[in-house]
Amino acid sequence: MSGLLFLGDIIRLKDSKEKIELIEGHHLRKATSEEIKDIKEGMDSLGNSDGLRHRHESISKPIDNGYKFEEIDEKDWNYWVIEVNKSFVSSDFVLAITLWKNGLNKLFELLYTFDKDEFVSIDDYFKDPLNQHTIMSIRRIGSATGIINQPNIYFNFLDNDADDYNIIEISEVDAEDIKTLYTLVRNFRADAEKYPYIQKALVDFGTLKMISKKTPFFYVGIFSIIESLLAHNPSGDGDKGITHQLSKKLLLLNKRFKKPLVLKEYFNNPANFEKTIGKLYNYRSTIAHGDFANFESTLQSIESKEKATEFLYVLLKNLIIISLEEPELVSDLKNL
Repeated sequence: MSGLLFLGDIIRLKDSKEKIELIEGHHLRKATSEEIKDIKEGMDSLGNSDGLRHRHESISKPIDNGYKFEEIDEKDWNYWVIEVNKSFVSSDFVLAITLWKNGLNKLFELLYTFDKDEFVSIDDYFKDPLNQHTIMSIRRIGSATGIINQPNIYFNFLDNDADDYNIIEISEVDAEDIKTLYTLVRNFRADAEKYPYIQKALVDFGTLKMISKKTPFFYVGIFSIIESLLAHNPSGDGDKGITHQLSKKLLLLNKRFKKPLVLKEYFNNPANFEKTIGKLYNYRSTIAHGDFANFESTLQSIESKEKATEFLYVLLKNLIIISLEEPELVSDLKNL
């Protein structure tokens, strides 16, 4: 073993499996008791670890007025890791597990062993734009020799997601989906210069988690990536022209997604797809122009910031995936 990716997620492996290979040399499993000690020391080194300890060492049970939390036996703790056979986990792999339908959350990486050749690769690691804002600290963390993390991502997870006790179930089929995504990302990035806007979208998507979901700017960030992939403004029509472009193009692409998005799965009483995109973009413009959003009247069909953000984030992930699958199509659509 050369490293461990510590995940913030609560996971169950289907079919009573103890571990599952996501890609070659990358195995998802529960952390051992010794690794948990290292993880806790890593959390302590980054700060504000109590919320994560509570998350991984207790379960939530619904009660009449909310939830109650009960501590669980150590053997049942939910510290999940991806064991890797090399240091400096590929940003392509991290991007793949983030793009996966349920999205896994890498919080930090613990390093255990280094080969001489791996030290030579440090410069290449930090030249990768997806590793920007990454901090590597070569110091003792329990039995680990170092830690790699992106502080904003770690603290945003604590702030936004640490109270979400939903369980992510993963099967061999899901592992195959992650392998497919990894292959898509790796193959595209090997020859990405042909499609600069898709390349930029991948980098921007990789840095989205540095923005708190609780701020409206996360929502604006999602839309900025969608616009960079699909919109142009040669006629100077501003927001109106971009809204028209996005609603038409996203309607077309949604039909080509592996699993087209169904509006009623996200909103109680949605308008049609094109009008919904229009409302979502109207909300984006409201934020960007410093105005107040009114979900009681003009934005009633998209209901709330939370529902709009949830839908738009899933839409963005699907858009990025189809951009990797059919880059020429998406690039051509941008200029129509």
